[in-house]
Amino acid sequence: MLIPALTGVRAFAALWVVLFHFQRDVVLLVPGIAFAKPFIDRGYMGVDLFFALSGFILAYRYAESFKAGISREQYFSFLRARLARIYPVHLFTLHLMILILIIAQMVGAKPFTFDVVAYISHLTLTHAWLGYDLAFNYPAWSISAEWLAYLLCPVLLLGLSRIPALSTFIAIVVAAYALSLLLLAGHILPEGLARIVGEFTAGAALFYVFRLLPNWRWSVAAQGIALIMILLSALRPQMGHTLDWAFGLLILGLAYQKGPLTRFLSLRPVVYAGEISYALYMTHAIVQVFLVTVLPAKAFSGSGTLVRLAVLLAYVVVVAGAAALTYYVIEEPGRRWVRPTSRRPVPAPAD
Repeated sequence: MLIPALTGVRAFAALWVVLFHFQRDVVLLVPGIAFAKPFIDRGYMGVDLFFALSGFILAYRYAESFKAGISREQYFSFLRARLARIYPVHLFTLHLMILILIIAQMVGAKPFTFDVVAYISHLTLTHAWLGYDLAFNYPAWSISAEWLAYLLCPVLLLGLSRIPALSTFIAIVVAAYALSLLLLAGHILPEGLARIVGEFTAGAALFYVFRLLPNWRWSVAAQGIALIMILLSALRPQMGHTLDWAFGLLILGLAYQKGPLTRFLSLRPVVYAGEISYALYMTHAIVQVFLVTVLPAKAFSGSGTLVRLAVLLAYVVVVAGAAALTYYVIEEPGRRWVRPTSRRPVPAPAD
């Protein structure tokens, strides 16, 4: 583990996304939470926080490796490590979702047409590049976008390592986030790629800011300002993706491992939740299909408070249980299987 707080914050990014996708069910079961709906509506931005985190942590982990150059062996070793991190769970959830859709088709619950091109694009992690973002297990679109970032990451780190000035890195962070906004506004790239191009680059550049400012005294204040900006987004919907800058400030502030927020995010239960956050993110859509079928929230919307809370608790237990089970049965063994030649243990990057 590299920086515990940056692993811990992954848990909240994933939970924000999950809450965004489950919001209708949650509001049906707990109507009083409707006041927080504007904030929940920003839950899709949890992925953007992940993208910046990924850039920062991979720079933290590999900056020195690619400082002098990129050999073929280094490059493919890096890609193998990244595949070991994401592919086993992706492969598992892809086929599990297809199985569920086939069963639904058989019982007449939902029509399903198997798209061979979409399937191949998912196998090659190119579906977000080719317009098949939401086919099958739809959260996997971000993994496809991440794969593009991984392919280019060594070159990015080599280029950033040549820059000596702190002011240049700060300018790159600002410009990278602005680039994503321009790409999104102009529909120049598929949305997933438009988001990750700037956000991953900004995260990587933030690492160099962190390295050149080893004793930044404003780190705790930065965390507070970032949180205020994130919460204000609920009151000002037009903020949209301008939250990216808040995420960057939060990541940079947490990297110094100071302050009460850092201590909270470094607590073992929070870090553990961060460790299984990838499994949570990749399984929650599949679990939702199951829950809305066997335990639909709308069927209990008129029930008493205790019954509705019990149903909500069942949702939490099933979602969390599926994530933990996938982590232990698929993610961890799969990582060791894909990367069996590691000669020494390497902490898994918190991305």
